[in-house]
Amino acid sequence: MTPASIPIGQWVEVLDREYLSEFIPDGGASVKFAVPLDADAQPTISRLRQAAATRDLLFLEANAAMVKLHMIDQLFFHLSGQVPWDRLARAQLFRLASR
Repeated sequence: MTPASIPIGQWVEVLDREYLSEFIPDGGASVKFAVPLDADAQPTISRLRQAAATRDLLFLEANAAMVKLHMIDQLFFHLSGQVPWDRLARAQLFRLASR
């Protein structure tokens, strides 16, 4: 029996609708997606990145082939290195000042 699957585009639409457009705005802090590294990995990652960017959400990526995901400190340092800290701090200061 062949496992059921859906096209990548349809899967990303579901993730966008259920998580990025509802869960996060309703107070969810983060969403984590695991994408198997096969031929569809890069298009899938690109679509998820674009969906996050469209909603002005931060997208961070960790590849298990390059980061020891089981070592939380390594994962933390890898992900925190991708955060645009200066831009986020500046945006927060502008929001506070405008109040």
